[in-house]
Amino acid sequence: MPKDIRSVLQPLSIASGIAMIDVIIAMIITIADPTVSLFMTASVYLILEFGVMLILGACFMSRQPLEDDKRFDKQGAPVRSWIWAMRGKKVLISSLFVLMFAFCIGGLGMLF
Repeated sequence: MPKDIRSVLQPLSIASGIAMIDVIIAMIITIADPTVSLFMTASVYLILEFGVMLILGACFMSRQPLEDDKRFDKQGAPVRSWIWAMRGKKVLISSLFVLMFAFCIGGLGMLF
């Protein structure tokens, strides 16, 4: 699989997992209190998680070495700050998918 596709599919799968967990939590809350909207509860949780993921991803990306020679050590292995910067990139891309899912689920809440 090409690296470009993998760099999008991996955050998409993370965001899908987060969205499913939030929908399950919203289902449990809806069973406990039927006056609460399932879709709106799930979208509110997803928007909150978007904010947290945005902050975490930005913090991880801030550790990124700006020069190419500082991204790898003498053996050619990536340094720890570069590894965390790549994880931060995945978190930032995942946060955009989480926000997209929040809007989609919230839109379903407006329809139903």
